[in-house]
Amino acid sequence: AKCPHCQHLSVGFASFERVSLLDIHDMLELETIRFEGRSFTTSVNPNPTGSFSISHCPKLRSIILGPFSFVHFNQKFSLIDLPELRELQIGSFEDYSSNFYQFSFCVKSRFGARIRCVDLPSLETIKLGVEAFQFSCATVIEGRLRKFSSNVKTFRS
Repeated sequence: AKCPHCQHLSVGFASFERVSLLDIHDMLELETIRFEGRSFTTSVNPNPTGSFSISHCPKLRSIILGPFSFVHFNQKFSLIDLPELRELQIGSFEDYSSNFYQFSFCVKSRFGARIRCVDLPSLETIKLGVEAFQFSCATVIEGRLRKFSSNVKTFRS
């Protein structure tokens, strides 16, 4: 269903537990996305896996994913053509989060040909909670980031 005037998308606690694909695209008025904890966990599926993609949302400023959301998503993580995105928060610092725990984390300011790349020229803050991307084999952060926070270190450029 198309939602041409939707500005805010919020999903409550423990919602969409059997869903293994999130694809949000071409929402021209969308400004914020917030998913509470345990959303899209896919843990009730016999073969948990999943793909996460948000693209072509020119006004999107904030993405906040609560703890234990997207835990078993390990096929695709992409954020593409989000020119106004300023804040990306995945998980929580207060308790274990385990978001995307088997996935590598890649942030690039320009879109690349490889999958799992992101196009985020305005990104100012990244917050990754406790055990988010825990078993990441590679972590890439490139571009004009102003602030990066995790439960271990803080980077500033």
